[in-house]
Amino acid sequence: MSAASNPSARTPGHVEADVAIIGAGPAGSALATYLAREGKKVIIFERETFPRFRIGESLLPLNMQLFRELGVEAEMEKRFIRK
Repeated sequence: MSAASNPSARTPGHVEADVAIIGAGPAGSALATYLAREGKKVIIFERETFPRFRIGESLLPLNMQLFRELGVEAEMEKRFIRK
């Protein structure tokens, strides 16, 4: 059976995943992390190149618990510029 007659056949550009997430910003990245921890196979589609420079003006102390849960707190502390 050819790939043309078998849509489930693996072809270039075909990816098997349980969940597809569009955008690797804070919400998409956090969602992907939580889903992967639950055993889901996740793929993220992002148009930007990482790492990218973004000013985190909306980062509030309340977010620190989320950063701990995601396992990114130490890296954020290294990069964070206090104002």
